Formats: sequence, C-alpha cells, structure tokens
Amino acid sequence: MDVVGILHALIDDVELPSLVVLPKHEFFRCDRWKMVCCCGSYYFDGLTHSIMSFDMISKTWKVNIRANLKNYDSEIEKFLDWLAPYINTCGFIGYTRYEEFDDPTLVYIEDHKVVFKQI
Repeated sequence: MDVVGILHALIDDVELPSLVVLPKHEFFRCDRWKMVCCCGSYYFDGLTHSIMSFDMISKTWKVNIRANLKNYDSEIEKFLDWLAPYINTCGFIGYTRYEEFDDPTLVYIEDHKVVFKQI
C-alpha cells in the first residue's frame, strides 16, 4: 500500500498515480475522502494549509494537515483510523472542532490507535 502516495494526492489535491491501489478501508468509501486534507470553509478563520515533507535527519515523513471540512460521513475519524497504524509517534497529535462548539476535541495516538478526548 502506498501511504505516502495517497497522502501526497490528498494534500496536494492531485490525482493518484495509476499504480496506487486504494486500501479496502472504510475511509475510501466516503464520497468526499479526497477532500479531507484540502477542503476549506467559511465557518472557521484561517487558511486551509496541509503540507508534508521528508526529514533527512530522522528519515521520516512529517505531515501537517489543517483543513475545514464538514464531517458529514465521519471522514475525519475514518481518515485518522486509516492513518493511525502508520503514525510513528504517540500522544497529542491535533484537534478537531465542530462549528457549533467553542471547545475542540483533542486527538491522541495511543498504541497506534486514535483516541478522541473531549475538553
């Protein structure tokens, strides 16, 4: 499975290379899976900005995703569930926030699984 190729396509909003086969994961059955890293919305201030780069010192990919996505089909949770086994860190990795709530939901990786914690 080409996780890096899929992430590049999602972050750079480009077509997947023809040789990439999508995993059989629930995330890829979402109608809007291709928008999860690049979608913008007027509900939140700030710009959508997602980037990934290869760190030559640690020999790992560094990924930063900031997108504004209406989470109609739980795309965010499904995306993180798909990606979690490949995340080589643990602890706090970010947050999500529903447009009608003031407080975010914190996102952690614990034992290569996603854990959401309400504030």
